[in-house]
Amino acid sequence: MSSTIVADLHIHTDASDGQMCLREVIGTAAQRGLRAIAITDHDRLHPQLDARISHSAGVEVIHGVEIRVDLDGVRVDLLGYGVTQRPQLDAMLMRIQRSRIERAAAMIRSLEDALDVSLGLSPSPGIGRPTIAAAVVAAVDGYTIDRVFTELIGADCPHYVRRWVPDAVDAIDALRAADALISLAHPYRYEDFDAATAGVDRLDAIEAFYPYGTERQDLVDPVRLEEMATAADLLLTGGSDAHGRTVGAAGVDAQTYGRFRSALIHAG
Repeated sequence: MSSTIVADLHIHTDASDGQMCLREVIGTAAQRGLRAIAITDHDRLHPQLDARISHSAGVEVIHGVEIRVDLDGVRVDLLGYGVTQRPQLDAMLMRIQRSRIERAAAMIRSLEDALDVSLGLSPSPGIGRPTIAAAVVAAVDGYTIDRVFTELIGADCPHYVRRWVPDAVDAIDALRAADALISLAHPYRYEDFDAATAGVDRLDAIEAFYPYGTERQDLVDPVRLEEMATAADLLLTGGSDAHGRTVGAAGVDAQTYGRFRSALIHAG
């Protein structure tokens, strides 16, 4: 892929655990010179988007979602692009949000008791662990977001609470019924690459361009991803996974986006 990014296909807003509202994300993307963005909030369709694809400030806005699923015992994240609101998907996302809220409430109680503080959080749809971590940093001296995850709320930490996630087959069925094009998110973030990618033949795409950071970037094998995409007839997607106030740190070039967009239109 060339170095010119025209589309960031993995962005979160404050409808889940991002920092920017939809308007700010679109404005930032326009300033960055992006042609297109995908709004992929965690387990939630953005309440201000209804069309599969819309346009604002010269930016094409794709209505998407990121859903954590259970794939044969391995938890992976799927990105659904060009989503239309449908009862099957709505019911699944409502159940996930209930579990998210219950999990957040349990973690908040556990942290407040252990740290002897009030975090001032009232769990609501879209809440995730980053929101809880930020509240700990604000309430307790000496903590950073990374330290909160490493010591308190990361998997196997004392205040971690596991939540319900749908089976991959059920989630894929719901996304298909909602006209979505489906991609596996950040394949090299999972501890077991082979297990995480075992079901890619059921999908439409794989996220090949992603800012893994220094900790995992050395694991990324672009040739292997391209071979996998060719073998399974997958599109390549990419995005920054933006939660903060920067978009376009990763994404796809014009040619890759053109292929993706054509398939997206066909999927609907």
